[in-house]
Parts: sequence; C-alpha cells; structure tokens
Amino acid sequence: MLKQRLLTAITLGPLLLWAFIALPDVYYASLLGVIVILAAKEWTVMARLENVFHIPFLIAFLVSVYFCWWALQHIAEFPRLILTISCTWWVVGFIVLSKYNRGQKQILFNPIMRVLLGFIILLPTFSALYMLRATYGAGLLVYLLFLIWFADSGAYFAGKRWGKHKLLPNVSPGKTWQGVAGAFVASIGFSLIFGFVSDSIADNQYAIFVLLSFITVIFSIQGDLIESMFKRQVNIKDSGQLLPGHGGMLDRIDSLTAAAPIFITGMLLMDAAL
Repeated sequence: MLKQRLLTAITLGPLLLWAFIALPDVYYASLLGVIVILAAKEWTVMARLENVFHIPFLIAFLVSVYFCWWALQHIAEFPRLILTISCTWWVVGFIVLSKYNRGQKQILFNPIMRVLLGFIILLPTFSALYMLRATYGAGLLVYLLFLIWFADSGAYFAGKRWGKHKLLPNVSPGKTWQGVAGAFVASIGFSLIFGFVSDSIADNQYAIFVLLSFITVIFSIQGDLIESMFKRQVNIKDSGQLLPGHGGMLDRIDSLTAAAPIFITGMLLMDAAL
C-alpha cells in the first residue's frame, strides 16, 4: 500500500503542483472544478443516493460550481457568505464527531441532509482554493498544500511508530493521539520555517500566521475524521478507486475540504486587522 501511495504521489504530485502554479486563471478554475466534481460523484455513495438521482445531483453540482466561479468575481459579498457557511459547518463538525464517537450512529444520516452537506463541504473547497491563489498568489496555495502534506505524513509515521492511544475509536480506529502529535510537530515546524523565510508574511504577522497554520491543521484532521465517519456509516473503506493507494478523490482531498476554507478565512481576517 505504501509503495502504491508513493508511486501515485511521485507520478501525479509534480504535475498537479505545476498545474496549480502555472495554469491561467480559467484553466485553474476548471481543474478545481474537475477535482470537486469527481469528489461529488463519490459523495453520491456517502449520501446513499439511488442511481436514478446521480446524474441530476451531478448536473446541479456542476451548475453550482460554475455559479461559485462567477459569483467570486462579480458579487462582492459572496466570498464572505460561502466562507461563513463553511466555517460554521466545520465548527459544528466537532460536535457531530463527538456525538458519533459516543454512540449516536445515525447522526446526519438523512439522505436529503447528506446531499446538502455535499454542497456545503465541496463548493467552499472549490471557492477557497480559487480565492487563495487569486488573492495571495500561488505561493500561499502551495504552502497550504505542503502544510497538509506535512501534517498527513507526520501523523502517518508517528502513528505507525508510537501510536497507542486512540483518538476517536468509533470514528476512525487507526488514528491515535500520537499521530496527531506527529502531525503538529511536522506541520508547525514547516510553518515556522516558511513564515521566517517567506516575503509573503510580514514580521508583525509571523506569530499569528503560525497560529493560523496550527488551527488549519486541527481542522484538516477534522476533515479527515468527518469523511471517515460518513464512510463508516455506509460501510465502505474508500470513497473510490480513482487513485491507486489513495482511494478516491474524496479520500485525497478530505483534509483540504476543511483546511482550505479555514486557512483563507484566517488570512482575510489577518489582512482586515492591519
């Protein structure tokens, strides 16, 4: 499994990174659209949608992605609205996870609620990643991607080496508090170095930027756990088989669905405070 993961990452990682940095705006938006639409297709399993509803759901989602792209450029209040909705959901998500871990297994199991959550989780992901590059440039976009990668890698290796105490055993039995500690050590070390050497972060924002990175990692872990909870409710291991060794697209971006809206919101609040 690790060999497959590494092979997929080595093959697709540099290409995707180049695309995120170098593609013109409309092509970058299109790439993000493809990513979230593939994730939305996998979400139909999470929502337990009958096959007859898959195409209508995906058409509605595609139209919504296009609207988000248009609205981000033409409606001044739209970024605040969609980020507020997203951040509210991810704060509520901590309560949802806690209740599920304590035994409330049917939480958020209603199919209509699941369909709405597909929009609430994935549309802000598209919007946040688009806004991040449009507002702050490719440098901070790449920083966020590497921050999550460092957190995931730190959690994986620390959990393998020292993992003993389960984080939320009824949500994701393989995740441990030692893995969380590894995620924090790896990602915060990266953020300290980046903030120190980067021209994107002003000296008087350095501590706040590192704190924002820490908070972003907390929510990235939550994004992973939320997807694990939904997969456990429908009794599947991976959201799909699109990426060998990584599962589906949703498995690959689960951390980012929470991290991206939180990170761009924090950056905007930092700027507003100046």
